[in-house]
Amino acid sequence: MALSAARLIPPLIAAVVTVASVLLWRVMEAAGGLGGLATMIVPFVVPALWGMALLASRSLQPLLGAVVAWLIVGLAAVPGEVVLSFLAYTASGIGGGWSLRNGLRADRCLLLTLLPLALILAWLLPQIPADQMFDEMQGEFAAVLEQGLAAQPDAATRQAALATYQSSLDSFMALMRLIWPGLLLLGLIFQAAVVLLLVRLSARYLRPAVELRGLPPFHRWEVPFYLVWVLAAGLALVAARAGVFYQIGINLILIAASLLSIQGLAVQINLVGRVALPWLRVLFWAIAGVFFAPLVLAAAVLLGLFDQWLDLRKLHNVPVDDGVQQ
Repeated sequence: MALSAARLIPPLIAAVVTVASVLLWRVMEAAGGLGGLATMIVPFVVPALWGMALLASRSLQPLLGAVVAWLIVGLAAVPGEVVLSFLAYTASGIGGGWSLRNGLRADRCLLLTLLPLALILAWLLPQIPADQMFDEMQGEFAAVLEQGLAAQPDAATRQAALATYQSSLDSFMALMRLIWPGLLLLGLIFQAAVVLLLVRLSARYLRPAVELRGLPPFHRWEVPFYLVWVLAAGLALVAARAGVFYQIGINLILIAASLLSIQGLAVQINLVGRVALPWLRVLFWAIAGVFFAPLVLAAAVLLGLFDQWLDLRKLHNVPVDDGVQQ
């Protein structure tokens, strides 16, 4: 009986929290907009609860029953678009929990967690008034610039400064219009990674405990080689400079470079750990993070790319215990 309750309670909690979140979402939307702490944590907590529910239930019957129950209540209370979004959260958490339980490789766990989120984003993306959103942002920034220069007594100087700032603002907003799909996808990747982390942390508190495949220390992390092909495809599309394909290429480069930088940071931490004492490592990263962050990130991208071929850390030639103190 205790074991049965232990398997039934997590799906029930996940269903109750999902219904409460759906209703809260609806109330906040009707009140004039979404915002605040609740809407920031719901996209992480709801999927994590469903991932934990899958690990705890260890069978599909209670899990599917909980999903059907919240769907019935949700569809009766709110519009279908909101329910679809939370259904994506549910599928994301279940996919992440299933992949962790079956010991899949880390990138495959991430992809299974990410897929439902990316699909719902692809469906909602055409409904987002991107041009209107960026026009409003640009207008707000321009108003702030004008207010900041209003105290300038010389009209000619004020107009020259405003023209310079306006040109910089135009360039920045043009860049944001170009890369915002890639930024959205990177946000979803971060969301999926946090969900997996929360599910992993919850596994140790389940009864009976669930054993999951361990992660290596960060200084040994590697990203899959197929990201190099993603980067190459992005560069090819950018070189073609063919309308929408140029934007797709830029966003592929952004995503691949961002993920390769994770391996590059791991390489930097590994190499610094080999030559510096602990207090020197702390001092090095404090100075680098404050004064040389752009350089560190650029180096991380290059190191992450080169490490795919050169194995700079010699991970594949030495035992796991390589004596690096991290």
